[in-house]
Amino acid sequence: MPDQTTSSSSTAEAQISRTNTPAQATSIEEAWRSFDGLIRATSLQPSPFPTIFGGVPSQFLGLIYGAHNAGVSTARGTHTNFDIPVVGTGTAALTLWAYYNQGYQHGLTLPLLTQNTSSHPSSAPAPKLHEPEDFDGTRANFSKFMTKLALVFSSDPTRYVMDAAKISYAASYLSGLAAD
Repeated sequence: MPDQTTSSSSTAEAQISRTNTPAQATSIEEAWRSFDGLIRATSLQPSPFPTIFGGVPSQFLGLIYGAHNAGVSTARGTHTNFDIPVVGTGTAALTLWAYYNQGYQHGLTLPLLTQNTSSHPSSAPAPKLHEPEDFDGTRANFSKFMTKLALVFSSDPTRYVMDAAKISYAASYLSGLAAD
């Protein structure tokens, strides 16, 4: 039986492209434009992790996670300013600010969550997680590596309040070209 996600109908393919992945782009600028359109069509809701859509170019993921985490940190009062990295396009900046806002809106809910969980001692140990595998710069492993880092950081927020602690932890798991 043929796969239901693929169709010979160009209308069906266009619908899948609009709802699940950015359209195939011929340049970085077009990729950012397509991705920005997808974000605006779906409206990013507050979330502990950035909403990642299928087909997002892997070179965007580091910028996306950075923008989202900066938003969370700012809302928690641990990060004072956020500079959009120079990525060459105004559309990229708008897209990254959308992720910053997603993280910021989530970060605003965190103090309420910690106040409502006063039955848990603040010195409770962080849950035991599997350490991330070393990241050698392979694109296929980048998303998995970033997800593992986000889990570690969110499971022990008192240890990873400062960006320097997060960077040091992540850097300790770099190898090969990524470490260079």
